[in-house]
Amino acid sequence: MVGTSVVAGVTFGQVDALNNAVKETSKFTADSFMKSNVRHVGELTGTAVAAAVTLGKVEGVNKHLKWSAGETGKTLLETGNNTANGIPVVGHIKGGIHWMAGDTAGCDAALNSATRATGVVGGVLGGLIAGGPPGAIAGGIAGGAAMDGIKTGFDSANAGKLVPAGQLAAWKAAVDNKSPQALVGGIVGMITAPVMDGPLGQPAR
Repeated sequence: MVGTSVVAGVTFGQVDALNNAVKETSKFTADSFMKSNVRHVGELTGTAVAAAVTLGKVEGVNKHLKWSAGETGKTLLETGNNTANGIPVVGHIKGGIHWMAGDTAGCDAALNSATRATGVVGGVLGGLIAGGPPGAIAGGIAGGAAMDGIKTGFDSANAGKLVPAGQLAAWKAAVDNKSPQALVGGIVGMITAPVMDGPLGQPAR
C-alpha cells in the first residue's frame, strides 16, 4: 500500500492504473487488519476500559465487550492453532490427534503445514552447512518452493486438474487476476512466501 501510494504521489495522481492500485491495496490492507489479532486485542482492551469507566451500566458497551472477547478468543486460538501446525513433529502429532478424532480437515491442515515446515527447515540446515547464513536463507526459500511443488503435483494428480499450493497458488491467483483483491492477495503471497521461508524456517500462510 505504501509503495503504490508513493508512486501515485510522484505521478501526481495522473495515472488511473496507479490510483486504482492504491485503492485496492488499501482495501486489502484494511480487510487484513480487521481480521488481525492486533485489531481484536486493541478493540477488546478499549471496550473493557469503556465498560469499567461506565461501571458496567451501559448495556451496549457490555454487549460489545462480550462480542469482542469472543472474537479475540477466536483469532488468538486460530493463531495458536496455525503456529502449532507449522512446527515439525508437533504438527504431525497434532494431525494424528485430529485424525483419531475424525477431523479430516484439521488433520490435513496440520500434516500439510508441518510437512512443509520440515522441508523448509531441512533447506535451512542444508543451506547453512553449504553456504553459511546466506545459504540458510536460500535453502529455506528453496525448501519451501520444493514442498509447494511436491504438494501441487500430488494434489493435481489426485484431482485430475491443477491444484496449486503455497507460492504456486499465489502466482496463479496473480496471473488469473479474477478480481482486484485476488490480484493483490496473490502478489502479497508471492512476496511474503519467500520472506517467511527464510532462516527461521517459518512456513508461509
